[in-house]
Amino acid sequence: MSGKQIEIYEFGEFRLDVGEHRLDRLTGDSDGSLPEKAFQTLVTLLRNSGTLLTKEQLLTTIWPDTVVEENNLGKAVHAIRNFLGPGSQGIIQTVPKHGYRFVGDVRKIEINEDSRGTSASASNPSRPFPNSPAYDLYVRGKVKAGSENIEDTENAIKVLEAAIAIDPFFAPAYAQLARAFNTRAFKFSAGPLRKLLHENAEVAVEKALALDPDLAEGHFARGLILWTNTKGFPHEQAIRAYKRSLSLDPNSDETHHQLSMVYAHIGLLEGAHDEIGRALELNPNNTMARFRIGVYFAYQAKFDEAMAVFKTIPQDVSPMLVSRSTAELLIQTGHLSD
Repeated sequence: MSGKQIEIYEFGEFRLDVGEHRLDRLTGDSDGSLPEKAFQTLVTLLRNSGTLLTKEQLLTTIWPDTVVEENNLGKAVHAIRNFLGPGSQGIIQTVPKHGYRFVGDVRKIEINEDSRGTSASASNPSRPFPNSPAYDLYVRGKVKAGSENIEDTENAIKVLEAAIAIDPFFAPAYAQLARAFNTRAFKFSAGPLRKLLHENAEVAVEKALALDPDLAEGHFARGLILWTNTKGFPHEQAIRAYKRSLSLDPNSDETHHQLSMVYAHIGLLEGAHDEIGRALELNPNNTMARFRIGVYFAYQAKFDEAMAVFKTIPQDVSPMLVSRSTAELLIQTGHLSD
């Protein structure tokens, strides 16, 4: 069984136990309980004590994949202040037009009760040690899931399922499995099989985030699943998922790349260029991100620049997609014989 991470915060006359979902007075007196979203808001503020969290950051964290009004956040903060009472009103600072900051003194207590002693780590019990069999399979599966051809995708599913069979508490393996299922469904299947694979992807990503709510790979996989025809391409939810992933891992070139594609789809080309530029800055060898630059040039009727980019893409990199885009560009520029 996986080691249990105990995360407790003490501030003022209160103690908050994240795992037990309790907020109690140190005196032992009870004032009832906080509403769920108010509790999550307080946990997020405590984890980032002293740091200004914007309204967008809090909305993305507390209401992932859901579009809600800002006043829901205000109601959550109001509920926290009411629960804490008059003596604690100043510990959550409102920064007008920006967000909130927890400014009280906080004592964080972390205890790792590792009952397995094999794959749990002190910092995150859902991640095996790098020399474990599950971790080795996870890395192999992650590489194959990223290549996005049918053979590698099917192999990714097999090795990631094997990793989870060894360690059913390994959150990143579930996240990569969700990605592989989603790729298999979106690019290489149709009909009932596509529906089943999408369901498998959604189950896997929910398991990943249940094990580790702050797993960047999990939120990235959720964004991929949302941005499909099966889900109806809900751009606001997909953007929230990718931004949440980037808040946890800002150096993921693939997440910047995928966010760029969503921006481009809804006509935000400036944002799309910014994100794809960041992706290439982080990883100049991201060939598909470079290809995307050509696509954006074509959107802007900069056909010569687009063709120059397409010619730099190796023939073995997503040949169908690159060939189709090149053909469309030749048609647009009147080079039908080419």
